[in-house]
Amino acid sequence: MPVYIYDEDAFEKMILVEGEDYRKFKTIQMFGSNSFDCFKNYWDEVVSKIKEDDRKNYWNDSYSPENSPTIYGHHGWNRYAVKYSGEIIFLSSFDSSIDMAFTKRAREIGFRIDIF
Repeated sequence: MPVYIYDEDAFEKMILVEGEDYRKFKTIQMFGSNSFDCFKNYWDEVVSKIKEDDRKNYWNDSYSPENSPTIYGHHGWNRYAVKYSGEIIFLSSFDSSIDMAFTKRAREIGFRIDIF
């Protein structure tokens, strides 16, 4: 089942991927505009009030940092893109066995995967 930014357990699922140490990176003080809290606040205050059909015009689903907000994973290495629907996508580069392990774990937890 996909993971959405508005799911009550979305951050807990990210911790399952990233590890318990990731809990401290949830706050705005740690990752600024790329933190889960910052993005969740923005979603709740702005994006959720826009009809889903209209979000397509407001929100670009491309996965580059310039075009679509991303939440940083542990130490800022992993990335999670959020689509206009609110679904959180784990972005994988398949650069290393470590990345492949994160990707496998993310898939098992329910995140859809996209390659960048």
